[in-house]
Amino acid sequence: EIPCCILEHIIQQFFKRNIQRVQRLLDFPLGRQDILPLYRLCVQLLGKAHIGEVQVSMWDEDTMAACDASGIILL
Repeated sequence: EIPCCILEHIIQQFFKRNIQRVQRLLDFPLGRQDILPLYRLCVQLLGKAHIGEVQVSMWDEDTMAACDASGIILL
């Protein structure tokens, strides 16, 4: 099993490369609202159940408890 910090780094690099590619193709800067669909796409491609499995963020106690009860590991 790959350590979480390595997975986090791989995912961050994946998004950095893809965001740069999309910016070059579309020739306009991506804003915060444009990044969320990329995370959602990553959730689908990796077969994850929650965006927190592909995006590092601060999660509230209820979300963390619900994910823990469901066996979802948040980054």
